[in-house]
Amino acid sequence: MDDVNIPGEYSVMAWGEVYEYNTPDMNYVDVNNPTPLSPYTSWATAANDIGSAVKKASSYDTVLIADGIYNTASQINVTKRLEIRSVNGPEAVTVDAGGNHRVFNLVSDNGSILLEGCAVTGGYTSGSGGGIATRGSNEIHIANCIIEGNEAEGAGGGISCRDTNAVITRCIIRNNTGKSA
Repeated sequence: MDDVNIPGEYSVMAWGEVYEYNTPDMNYVDVNNPTPLSPYTSWATAANDIGSAVKKASSYDTVLIADGIYNTASQINVTKRLEIRSVNGPEAVTVDAGGNHRVFNLVSDNGSILLEGCAVTGGYTSGSGGGIATRGSNEIHIANCIIEGNEAEGAGGGISCRDTNAVITRCIIRNNTGKSA
């Protein structure tokens, strides 16, 4: 089973029974790809914006982000079980809303969500959570991110965790503005 990390269908025999399963697909994002082609399942066909890859991904998939600065046209809504990861960490991947809207809205009612290795900046909302807003019944894990330079008219300029089991590890959260509690 050396190829178990390659997406696809596998059969496993255990206790005399054969079990079929599918591994999650990878959905690739590269801001410098001039010819994105859905379903974004290779670097050659990678989406050039994160929101498109998230929308196309199925539950349990991984969205893998190449180095670059990703200026978002609208908030990135994640409402299914996904892992969103950068290849080389928050020093290499910046997701910037340009002060126009929230960067990420993570809603975990349909399964847990992982956001890892991104710099999240330039978010703005008239509500709470300018950079990232979280809510939902399943775990949301935010890891190894830099969340800075975001603003909310409500609480949580950088991040707002509401009615959720959010776990934030190895993140730097700095220089964000929340105007009310």
